[in-house]
Amino acid sequence: MMKEIKLLFLLTCLVNVNYAQNKLLDSLIQNNYYTFGRSDASVFKGKGWEILIDEIDKSNSVLLGETHFTNEIPSFVSAIVSTVKFDNYFQEIDPFSTKAIESKIKSLPSEKLDEFVRGYSSNFSFLEIKQEFDLYKKIVQNARWSSSEQF
Repeated sequence: MMKEIKLLFLLTCLVNVNYAQNKLLDSLIQNNYYTFGRSDASVFKGKGWEILIDEIDKSNSVLLGETHFTNEIPSFVSAIVSTVKFDNYFQEIDPFSTKAIESKIKSLPSEKLDEFVRGYSSNFSFLEIKQEFDLYKKIVQNARWSSSEQF
């Protein structure tokens, strides 16, 4: 009987500790909750956007997670890279393909680049998706780095 009382007491304490943590988390969220919205496909605005951009700009590194094949992610990242300049960009594609695609983006005129993409995009991993490719094209065109520096 004594073991059951001790177990019941322990469980009660754990529930209270968990409730206290949730209450603290809820309080932090309520006091630091900001929203933002889109005025068009690539422009975000609102207090939440201003705070987000300010924090990204002050940060040494930024990691964005996503659900694959979510069309809103490229426009969101595009808006971020239009506002904040980054020294490095990592993506889920091998470095050899990245180097080849980057060189084509930098060297081919628009029509020839479109032809290259139509012919080989099935080999581009996530960059096969137009929105993802357009984002990477923008990043390459605005970059202060080159993937060739990695080798």
